[in-house]
Amino acid sequence: MKRYDMLAWNIVPHYPYVPFRANNAETDIPNSAIMPPIPATVPGSIYKDLQRAGIIEDPYFEMNSLKAQWVSNHWWYYESKVELHPTGNRLELVLEGIDTIAHIYFNGKKLGQSDNMYVPFVYDVTDIARDGSNTVGVVIENAPDEMGQIGHTSQTFTQKARFQYKWDWCTRLIGMGLYRPAYIREYEGVRLDDWYFKPIGIEGDAELYLSLHGDYAGCSVKVSIGDFAAELPVHAKGYAKTALHVGDVKLWYPVDAGEQALYDLTLEIVKDGRVIDTYVKTVGFKQLVLTENDNAPLGAFHYVFTCNGKKVYVKGVNLTPMDQSCYNDPVVVEKTLQKLRDAHINMVRVWGGGTIEDELFYNTCDRMGIMVWQEFIQSSSGIDNVPSKRPEFLYRIHDTAVWATKTLRNHVSLCVWSGGNELTDEQGVPATFADMNIGMLLGVVKTYSPHVEMLPTSASGPNEFGNPANVGENHDIHGSWKYMGVEGHYTYFNTIDSMFHSEFGVDGMASVETLKTFLSEEHLKPTNMGADHIWRHHGEWWDTSWRDNHIFGVPTTLEEQVARSQFMQAEGLRYAIEANRRRAFENSGSVIWQANELYPNVSSTSLLDYRIEGKPAYYQIAKAFAPLNVSLKYDKLVYAPGEIVKVEVFITRDNDEREVTYSAKCGDAVLSGKAVAGNGLSVSVGTLEIVAGDKFIDITLTGEDGELSYENTVRLLVKQENGLCSDEGVGEFY
Repeated sequence: MKRYDMLAWNIVPHYPYVPFRANNAETDIPNSAIMPPIPATVPGSIYKDLQRAGIIEDPYFEMNSLKAQWVSNHWWYYESKVELHPTGNRLELVLEGIDTIAHIYFNGKKLGQSDNMYVPFVYDVTDIARDGSNTVGVVIENAPDEMGQIGHTSQTFTQKARFQYKWDWCTRLIGMGLYRPAYIREYEGVRLDDWYFKPIGIEGDAELYLSLHGDYAGCSVKVSIGDFAAELPVHAKGYAKTALHVGDVKLWYPVDAGEQALYDLTLEIVKDGRVIDTYVKTVGFKQLVLTENDNAPLGAFHYVFTCNGKKVYVKGVNLTPMDQSCYNDPVVVEKTLQKLRDAHINMVRVWGGGTIEDELFYNTCDRMGIMVWQEFIQSSSGIDNVPSKRPEFLYRIHDTAVWATKTLRNHVSLCVWSGGNELTDEQGVPATFADMNIGMLLGVVKTYSPHVEMLPTSASGPNEFGNPANVGENHDIHGSWKYMGVEGHYTYFNTIDSMFHSEFGVDGMASVETLKTFLSEEHLKPTNMGADHIWRHHGEWWDTSWRDNHIFGVPTTLEEQVARSQFMQAEGLRYAIEANRRRAFENSGSVIWQANELYPNVSSTSLLDYRIEGKPAYYQIAKAFAPLNVSLKYDKLVYAPGEIVKVEVFITRDNDEREVTYSAKCGDAVLSGKAVAGNGLSVSVGTLEIVAGDKFIDITLTGEDGELSYENTVRLLVKQENGLCSDEGVGEFY
């Protein structure tokens, strides 16, 4: 198959419907665009194109996004030329991602419309292609009036990324344009249309299903993978299938659980004895099932991710899209996912208010051993969170689900589907498969991706939000997203009986260096979201000044404010993760909100800031998720001078059961010895008693087993005479 990429694109804005009429009705004067054409990058972002052309200012700087909101209120015409020399082969125009409502033209002929940003537009242009220059035109209508973070889920009607309409960690900057590749593909009359590689068990067995598009009479397909090779006949409707076995198979495991073995699956289309096309697909062998949590209540969903017979504690993050426009820069994808892998993160939840990522993303997860929790595109809205039953929404999300399941099912990293984010019934109880919308999606999964399990929503309940008082009802929960106080935070995580914690977080500020990239000098001083509207525009929900000032006092410099905020985020997240992990496998995983930022924020719940630089919280969760971890259980963060502090010491590790030599040390107080903990479990090795000093309590934790080593320091705070805590050294602590 040959591919012709269209690289030289132009765009022009129009008022609505103007592109549909060549001349003015009253004067017969030709209708024209609002401004001359400007160069466009495809795939890319219309906002970046306009910024490069000097038409808008950087929409990420201060409040410039407000100046750019006119963009989504206009229609935009994309145009490109492509040189073709037809030879009798078939030619198809492929637009992989159009955001969102569009009319597509080829050499002046309208091919059709698109109203779903996730389902590619494909059209055979063989009969209208010219020898020489051909013109592709795409008219994109103004953005539909969809719900942002606050609204009615039951009234959603599009398959368009919801976050672009304003979420708590980004501005309102509604994406438009061709955000994924656009090209012409040429093939000799028949091409691969669909394929499904379905591993069975862990002994190297699989089933392979293929379908061909075009003139498949007289065709066969040669298949090879590992030591298996066969030539398959193509049946009357273009289908081929086979069972296969790869001897001495190597299995795929998530991060820290084993190797990420991948295989090349080669498919050759043979017509009349000649190979006319070859496809090489990357696949892997694994068996992943959700098994029952330890001491699970009757009727609870299963949340233990068991890969190839091995329980894997989920060390996860919730992922927002990589960019406000949903365009994936390969450098950003690689850097972001490598950062997550380096922090021992073994799962990303691709959240339902965002997008379905591109092939590059899932290929990278395959390679790096990062499990994917993929949600379908629907999310809560606050006023009501009931899945939409509007007919236009149901047919669109059905189309998305069919395309997504058929496209993603072959990725070995795909481990679970979910109906969407925080969906409930009218009483606020998490939605179940009895909901018509969610039940329809389950039917799609069972039809097209039956080897991957599905959960109805996240959180899947019966409590949506965790509450320690509701014992036995905290199955898969969300919350909190704030540090809950110097005592309350620890009471919550020491007592909650969650089975799976699929969304929670703690907020913290970005670094001073990052703040300088989108704030002017006058706003680079200590303040809060209520006192500075520029700050509020970049993270309005995530002001930490009230929390940090209560603990440390009012800062005198921006550096002080940032250091305190980042210390508290790191402390809060590390403790939450370690407390959940100490309960494995009654609790089977922690999924932090959130991994990344697509818009620069003064403060947010992200581990990585907009520059993909790790906050201190990132480095602390890397230690909390490490295969060998030494952790402390304590009742509060702040103590009085001279108070007796008791901390319980735990050893937690993945997989094997080698003996660990450990130490917990604070001044002259030492607890050390040897212990065995393995298979994802924890063991308490005793209690260390400390007398609180006059400024802070630093407890150094170490562990080693001859192969792995661990070292970290936990800082507890001590009240000063003024009732506040010292922040001495906080900026350098992590």
